[in-house]
Formats: sequence, structure tokens, C-alpha cells
Amino acid sequence: MHLRHYLFAFAIAFATTTTAQVTFPDGLTSDLQGKEVIISNRMYVTGNYGYSVSHPTVVMAPEVLFTGTEVVAPGTDYQRQKAWNDDNKLTVTNFSTAEAMVRVGAYTDKLQGIVTRQGNAWCMQLTAMPVLEGNSRPLMPLPRDDNRYNLRVAGFNLHFFLASPTCWGSGYGAADAEAFERQRTKTLATLTAMDADIYALCEVEEGDYTIARLTDWLNDSMGVRVYEYADADDISTSTYTKNAFIYRSDRVLPVGTFTFTDNDYLKLRHVAQRFRLRENGEELIVAMNHLKSKSGNGRGADADKGDGQSSYNLTRVEEAEAVLYSLNGLVQQSEETDVLVMGDLNAYSQEDPVQVFTKAGFVNELRLHAPHGWSYCYNSEVGYLDHVLASPTLADQVVTALPWDINASEPSYFDYTYPEYFLPEHYIAHSSDHNPVLVALDLGHRCSMQSFNATVNLRVCNLQGEVVMEEQIENRHFSSTACLQSLANELPSGIYIVTTARATSTISQKIFLP
Repeated sequence: MHLRHYLFAFAIAFATTTTAQVTFPDGLTSDLQGKEVIISNRMYVTGNYGYSVSHPTVVMAPEVLFTGTEVVAPGTDYQRQKAWNDDNKLTVTNFSTAEAMVRVGAYTDKLQGIVTRQGNAWCMQLTAMPVLEGNSRPLMPLPRDDNRYNLRVAGFNLHFFLASPTCWGSGYGAADAEAFERQRTKTLATLTAMDADIYALCEVEEGDYTIARLTDWLNDSMGVRVYEYADADDISTSTYTKNAFIYRSDRVLPVGTFTFTDNDYLKLRHVAQRFRLRENGEELIVAMNHLKSKSGNGRGADADKGDGQSSYNLTRVEEAEAVLYSLNGLVQQSEETDVLVMGDLNAYSQEDPVQVFTKAGFVNELRLHAPHGWSYCYNSEVGYLDHVLASPTLADQVVTALPWDINASEPSYFDYTYPEYFLPEHYIAHSSDHNPVLVALDLGHRCSMQSFNATVNLRVCNLQGEVVMEEQIENRHFSSTACLQSLANELPSGIYIVTTARATSTISQKIFLP
């Protein structure tokens, strides 16, 4: 064969065997069906539900996909976001990897495999082992020795934490004593690592049996006898769950009574307690809530309307409104306006139940401080079902709020129900299906003493919301110290809400004038 003929034949063979490089999703076309390709853009794990050695399947995308109603409004905007999310999902099978953990948020480059179209979705069967990087399991993000804050509050859905043996094997929580011991170990590892001053907990077995024992176990785990609990003083054991608080009594103490919202629906899942910080006597109200689940088939006004909010949205809205109404009453009664609303609201950030609070002036602290984080992963999309919402006077005292991503992004085989993966290095992994969320506060903090060369709009309201003073301070130094002195000279003694608004920020704070 002449040399030029050989080179031509080699070129033809090379052209027919070269693997095509494409971008996902735009570069995948129908003519590539059944062919091997290399995806040139970076791909992220966005769903790993059910992933295991026997079921090595994940969902990947060019970025971690957020549930539509986490980032856009329900309805038309949600439908548009959902369509975009669906177009950007790639189901990847044969996902064998050298990595021990296939976490949501991990990424790989040059994903290689045979692509097929199944229905309206693309799938890939890998032909080369990927190397995963990124989003390793994080350490606890709020160290105790950080002097920027004086109070740490953790919100956590414990995922049917039922300690009573009579509840085991019910289909809720642990199946037997061995399973519960694994669940107990993982839960305590997580609570101990968070080292919170206040734990706001949901999905705790009704009655006093479980919450009392969990508090004892936490004291034993921490090596100190300082934790106590506040709950409804209910004693009847049930597989129904409730909310409760565990608090560190050498740092905070409860003030007043443990309260419920004005709602007959599962009232033990809508609770509040006022706490006083021993360090400086400052107080706040912590409300812990667990709203109606999205699962099931709602009827009538509670039916799934296809707007992204799923079933029982009306019930959740009514629960949120009842919580807000009760908190307003508690504020009036206690004259304490610093309110922290936490819990599994079973609604993402842009959905109606969360908007009940934000439209009332509460600040969504997780969206503010950790907009790229999440507390839950469902249908290969992430978002916040668990929330940290601060009243206007408390918002300025929030240093940070963030999820601790040790559960939602983990493969489910680290759950306590899989004894073969129950290893010390994974005790804090997947202790629940929800990430705990944390908020750090500098309780008692007021506006900076710094002067500002700016125009300031000053508004002062009493606790009934009536404006008692309004003033615009033009083109001169504004000092918060001088402001407080001026108010003390002009207003009678009492508690007021002072709002200072500048071009770049608005700050509200509660003050007491003697």
C-alpha cells in the first residue's frame, strides 16, 4: 500500500473512533444517541438519592440545581425554572468511583459515557471512572471561641426521634433497639458537635420520655450537667412528634411560660419560649415550628395547584398566620420584640408560608448569609425547607446564619438504617434527612458608635406600631449616641422601636428609655 493510501485509511479509522466532545445540555443532539461522548463542561452531582454500590446512579448538571420556589415566585416563574432544571439534568448510571462519598455539590470534569434519550431526559452510562472533587463534608462552621457573637442557636429536624421502645417498629423512627442505638449515636454526635446554647428541635416523640432522655444523653456526651429542656409538659407517649427546646442553663434561662400558637392543628408543633442571656440580661423569643408536610393529596383549596408549592399550601399558610398572630400577642405581653422564628416550614423561601413572615418584616437570614446553601435535597434539587427568620429588631444582632451540610448532601446509605456503613468517621453524616441550621447572634448589640456623613431618616414607634417621632437629618454627622440622648430628652420612658434608614441600609432596634 502506498504511504498516502495508508495515511488516508488511518485518518478514516481515527475519525470514526474518536469520541465526540460536547457541552451539556446544548451539545447533545439526536444523532449522538447510543454513542460515546465526553462532556467538556464541568458537571456537578445534584442528586444522589438511593445511590449505593448496588444502585450506582446519580443525577448531574452543569450546576447544583435549586428548587424553583427557592429562588423564584410560585406560578409562571416556577414553571419556567422547573423546565430549565429538567433540561439540565443528566441521569448517570454505572457511577462507580474511587471516592468514598458521592455528595451533592461534588463535581467532575470530562464526564465520559454512552448517551441515550429516555423520554424527555438524557441518560449516560459511564465508560470511564470519574474523579470527584469539591464539597467535602464540612466541619462545624461556628466555633465556640469566636468573639463576634454571644449566643448560638441551632434548629434541627431529628427525623422521627422516638426513644420509647413501644414506638419502635411502627413505621416511624427506629425499627428496633439496635437501630435506635445507631440513631441515638448519630444524633448525639451532631448535637454535641454543634455545642449550641439553645437547640430548637422538631420531630421529637410526644411525651416526656424522649426529650428527658435526650437531654440526659446530651449532658453525658458533653461531660457537663448544664443542659435542661423546655417543652409542653405533655406525658403521653405517641408516634406523633412535637417540638421542644434544649438549652444550656449556665448561658441562658427560660423566662415566662412555654407557649403554643393559636392553632388547633398539631399545636405541639408550633411552640415558643422566651430566653434571657445570662451574660448581659438581654432577651429574645425563639419560636420553633413544623408545618404541614407537602406529601399526600390535598383536596379543594389544599390541592396541588401546580405552582410549585405542592399539596396543603393553604394549611401551611394558615399555620404561619396563626404563628405570627400568636407571636404578636406574645410581643405585646412581654414587651420583647426580638423574635427568632425557626423550624421545618415545609416551604421553600419564595413560597407563601415563608412570605407570611417576610412580608411582616422578618428577615430571611439564611437567604441573606448563605444564599448558595441548602437544608434539603429532593428530586435532585436543593433549597431551604428549614428557616431562620429574624424580626426587624433582632436582624441587626444576627452575625451570621448558615446550614451545616452534613445530611442533605450525603448519600442515604450513611443513614442509621444501614448498619454496614455505621462507622465512627460517619457518625455525624446523615443523622437526619435535613441539615441543621445555625444562627450566631450578638444579643444586645446596638448600632455602631461610628458617625456617618449621610442623610438619615429616623423613625421611632411605640410597641403598638404608632409613629411617635419622625425626622430627617440632612448633611451632617449622625451619631447613634447623640440620637439616643436626644430621644431620652424628648420622649417619656418606655420601650421603642427605632429605625434608621440610609441609602445603603436600614436598621431597626429596640431601645429602653429610662
